[in-house]
Amino acid sequence: ARRKVLWPALGHPGGLLVDGEIAGAWRPRVAGSRLDITVTPFDRLPTRVRAAVEAEAERVAAARGADAVRVRYRS
Repeated sequence: ARRKVLWPALGHPGGLLVDGEIAGAWRPRVAGSRLDITVTPFDRLPTRVRAAVEAEAERVAAARGADAVRVRYRS
């Protein structure tokens, strides 16, 4: 099931690495001048990991020239 999340037939997402383990998938999408990032965790993510994900999302948005970023979590 995790393989299908990380390597679908179309539109490959990025892997979410936590302490050297793949903890989920990360899929960016541009919506106007905003970068939307959808995170699909394989297990519950601790608060410290969610904070790190959001900090990384800010860096990715800045690198892509987005004015804003929104992170959503899917189960």
